[in-house]
Amino acid sequence: GSLYITAEYHNAFWTDMKRLLRDFPDAVLVVKPKRSLQSRHHAFSPAFFEILENKEWSSSGRVELIEDDADPYLALAKTDLAIGMPLTSPIFATWHFKRIGVFYDPVNLVGSHLYGGLGQYFCRNYNALKAVLEEARQKKLHGAVPEIPPEMAAYISPSPMENPQVVFLNDLSNWTLGGLKMARQAAT
Repeated sequence: GSLYITAEYHNAFWTDMKRLLRDFPDAVLVVKPKRSLQSRHHAFSPAFFEILENKEWSSSGRVELIEDDADPYLALAKTDLAIGMPLTSPIFATWHFKRIGVFYDPVNLVGSHLYGGLGQYFCRNYNALKAVLEEARQKKLHGAVPEIPPEMAAYISPSPMENPQVVFLNDLSNWTLGGLKMARQAAT
């Protein structure tokens, strides 16, 4: 089933994103909320708004807001590394496009899960998250391309970098046309 993401979780997550902006002065935080900032049905944490309303970060381009109704791949295309809530699809999509994705669970919201083998890519505290970012930064400086963790490979695609929509539509077309062909053969 799906997770119930608590207010405590949201505040811890966004508080740590503020810390990352302070600890990595050359980093840019691309924020793509799932819900409209004007939604009356969804509350955002104070730490989230502190990031968006920070004049220094916004004027220098260190924080970039992608509208909630924009294509989610737009945000991923702008990143070298994505940090997402536990077990959410943007992290799988990030790995699909050969970028680093990290599930971040600062309040230990998730107990046991299928992704225990992800090790450093399933962080439960700020220091672990910071270490992943620092390592990724060093690898990028040396031209290294992220390697997809074997535990993640089964969830992203047999062919990383392909457009998932095109693959789905081709599979659907082949299935439909194959089914139509079999029905015609059965009728004759």
